[in-house]
Amino acid sequence: MAASASTIPYSAAEITPEWLTAVLREGGHIGGATVTAVDKQIVGEGVGFLGELARLTLTYDRPAPGAPATLISKIPTAFQQARDVGNAFRFYEREGRFYDEVAPHVDLRVPKCYYNAVDVAADRYLLLLEEIRDAEVGDQLLGCTIEQARTVIPAIAKFHAAWWQSPDLARLATWMPTMCDPLYDYIEPLWRQSFDTFLALQSEDYPREAMTTIANRAVDLMNPTRAKLDTLPMSIAHTDFRLDNMFFGGLGSATPFAVIDWQLTVRSSPLLDIGYFLSQSLDTELRRAHEMELLRDYHRVLVENGVRDYSFDQCFDDYRFGVQVMLVIPVTAAASLDTSSPRAIPLMRAMAERATAAILDLKTYETLPG
Repeated sequence: MAASASTIPYSAAEITPEWLTAVLREGGHIGGATVTAVDKQIVGEGVGFLGELARLTLTYDRPAPGAPATLISKIPTAFQQARDVGNAFRFYEREGRFYDEVAPHVDLRVPKCYYNAVDVAADRYLLLLEEIRDAEVGDQLLGCTIEQARTVIPAIAKFHAAWWQSPDLARLATWMPTMCDPLYDYIEPLWRQSFDTFLALQSEDYPREAMTTIANRAVDLMNPTRAKLDTLPMSIAHTDFRLDNMFFGGLGSATPFAVIDWQLTVRSSPLLDIGYFLSQSLDTELRRAHEMELLRDYHRVLVENGVRDYSFDQCFDDYRFGVQVMLVIPVTAAASLDTSSPRAIPLMRAMAERATAAILDLKTYETLPG
């Protein structure tokens, strides 16, 4: 939605009933009703503490059928150093453009967007999103259940299939990068900076020697790895496709499954999402027991939704490569881990241990180029 930078709040503190009335009326969401009060509750931080999330509880002057009782506002952090990071990687622009150009055309439940401001020149961004209230967010530390995994896999396969090698990907190129974009040149130095910290945070029985050898080879081949990704069948990859970014509804829920947090979207191999999800959101024994079943279901749904000339064997190889590539997440997260959170270290260890087991089980390092 176009808007003057002066009308886009810089933080939730600047969101007023008058402003909400104006933008919600303009979007046709509240009819002639007026927002008379708004209660704000900060509910979390964005990816990497790069944003401010707030729950807005709205009061209207009259009954307004269909009007949102609550909204989630998502705004870049006011902390300039972190905001600069988000801008450098165009995270705020990517998510705003996703809700404008992709979300209306997908058969995947994402939060409804009530207002979307993207002003790159003025460094102003704001999303007003639906609060998903009839489903529960997943818990990556607890781990995915097989029932949840069987919900996730066909849903994301349909999404990936819709964009698979699509000519429509070209129109997203101005804002959605590939992994060969210079934006991602930072990965190699960050990996090297983070790896010793990553190892130090692991439990005593972590296979340090074996993983150091694998990790050293992986980082030395980082640029060829990025180049290989651009040769594989391409779709839209979420790249933060983990349980904490998923909602699951119970019996009777209108939201059996939903995915949030689209800041990191790239045009790349969609098996990055599958490799990341299965290797880091499922406990190891559950993955071992159901991995092939879930992968075959994923491939079957791709084919049923129009993907051609993509064998299961290639799918499995691309999955192994995705598992290997997405080790980058727990490794680089170690450099900026919020150790004040009691959940941070246990979660990072769980992700690392699950990913490591998958790498060793599947010999994923064999998929590295060279």
